[in-house]
Amino acid sequence: MRKNLLALLVSFLFAMLLLHMFYREVVSFAASVPDQVVREAQQSGDRVYYYFPVVFNEYQPPTWEYIGLNGNVTDLIFDPDDPEHAFASVYSEGLFETYDNGVSWTKIWEGGRINDIAMHPVTHTSLYLAVWGSGIWRSNDGGDTWNKWTNLNTFLISVAVHPVSPTLFFAGSSNWELFGGHTFKVIDDGIPTSHVVLPEHSYTSNFAFDPISPTIMYAGTWYIGVKKSIDGGDTWYTANDGLADGTHSVSLIVHPENPSWLYAATSGGVYISYDRAESWQLLFGSVGANDLVFHPNDPATLYLSTINGFFVSHDAGANWSQLGQCGLGMSVDSLVLEPSDPNRLWAVTNNGLWRCIVH
Repeated sequence: MRKNLLALLVSFLFAMLLLHMFYREVVSFAASVPDQVVREAQQSGDRVYYYFPVVFNEYQPPTWEYIGLNGNVTDLIFDPDDPEHAFASVYSEGLFETYDNGVSWTKIWEGGRINDIAMHPVTHTSLYLAVWGSGIWRSNDGGDTWNKWTNLNTFLISVAVHPVSPTLFFAGSSNWELFGGHTFKVIDDGIPTSHVVLPEHSYTSNFAFDPISPTIMYAGTWYIGVKKSIDGGDTWYTANDGLADGTHSVSLIVHPENPSWLYAATSGGVYISYDRAESWQLLFGSVGANDLVFHPNDPATLYLSTINGFFVSHDAGANWSQLGQCGLGMSVDSLVLEPSDPNRLWAVTNNGLWRCIVH
């Protein structure tokens, strides 16, 4: 009897040991696997609708909501005529469209690697794509059909339409081998013509335009700081007085009520110019700043995306604080405020689209 009980006890302990080892292997495997994204597609007519449910891990901040488009999302723009209508580009997959605020997405173009999207400021059905190695592509019918619009067969990273003079377009290119690129001015006179306005090594990632003086504009570059033009983009000069040497200017925005104030989100922090980029002052240092957006109803409130979530300033940039749970756990390349609710911040990342609600 004792031998039977002893054998039973040994068997039980052995079984518990095996169960414990199995549990450790499962936990170890689960910890090594990143968030898993399940992709589904549903054919409807001639379009495919993509849904992107996600399985969260235990480290995911609870206030972040996954919107979809797994992969390197490069840009997001909303339609001013429909607050639930938006376009998003995924670098290796194409251009997607949503009519339900991100619940489902439709792939509407897959002709290349898109780095940037621009919308005509008057005709919102006219869209422009900066495509790597293939120039600028245009749609005049809201994305239903596309045509190659320019002969810029180069590695485009940005495209912008002048908000006051919408026949003028600007584009920036990259050349990784030479650590630079060119900046182009494109004139739409029926047959678009383009010419180089900034030489090699400019690598212009974004543009900003003065709303009062349409001939004044700015270019944020990766290697030569900030460039400024006062003649409609034909000639440019360096405007780096006060910026740290080697600063990578990523995002430039003009204050919505005072166009002489210009903000720059850079690799070295956030800078401000009170004199249209003629001189700069550091506002917020020691942070990897990526993008800046003003609250549409409160010009004193400014949001900042960084390599570690969001920051907010309620005094036009004088003081900054991490934006609660929205300021944790996410490297955000750029941010967009939801038109129907500016308290919903959309994060454009290299791991999909995310949304965080500001409490």
